[in-house]
Amino acid sequence: MVIHRYLDVSLIGGYSGIKMNFQTIKCFTEAAAYGNKFVYQTIPCLLTLWLDIGEHKVPAENLLFDKINSIVANSINSIPVYKV
Repeated sequence: MVIHRYLDVSLIGGYSGIKMNFQTIKCFTEAAAYGNKFVYQTIPCLLTLWLDIGEHKVPAENLLFDKINSIVANSINSIPVYKV
């Protein structure tokens, strides 16, 4: 899958990689909140990125990872239940 290849490159990339993942997760959460056409593709991609970032030690210690966690936590409360 394309996401896994992107994730491997972004984890090696350091700060710029985690920053790209931050923006990607932010866009996925906004897409899930506003639209429901591709919700079955958006939510699995969002969870895959989020969980794979947290699996590695170096990105999980980054300050942006705390922001990613807060974005995902806020999206859990803001996305309607029928979409999840």
